[in-house]
Amino acid sequence: MFNSEQTLGSIRSSRRERLDRARALQPDLIITDILMPTMDGYEFTRRLRDDPIIASTPVIFYSAHYLMKEARALATKCAVEYVISKPVDGRPAR
Repeated sequence: MFNSEQTLGSIRSSRRERLDRARALQPDLIITDILMPTMDGYEFTRRLRDDPIIASTPVIFYSAHYLMKEARALATKCAVEYVISKPVDGRPAR
């Protein structure tokens, strides 16, 4: 369980703000949408993986706009192990 103080920021937050917040909080897990207006989840995760402080943080992609095959391909490219599709059907895609 988490509260709003433990989130990395809104979709309107800049990439730098979200990455800085991830570095400061060092969360156990990050769940991010693949499509976001200011920076997509793929780019966010790629930058996260480039930062030694937070590179090992597990990431889950959450998306309604990609077919599972496309989402898995993006996830694999940036070491994301799980993809959850919207609406959530209770089964993780692997």
